[in-house]
Amino acid sequence: MGDAHEMLRRPLGRSRLQVTPMGLGLAASGQGVAVGLSTTGPAQAGTIGRAVATLF
Repeated sequence: MGDAHEMLRRPLGRSRLQVTPMGLGLAASGQGVAVGLSTTGPAQAGTIGRAVATLF
């Protein structure tokens, strides 16, 4: 999951993904905002964040 964590640390166009210790993945852009929440931890949220990022 190292690549997911690396992706979450850099901006994606005007979007930005972030992961908190509670496993929250957030993606926001001019088109809208999408949030993915995971109870399994940040690594799983990274997967959700990656999927959300493809929507923009």
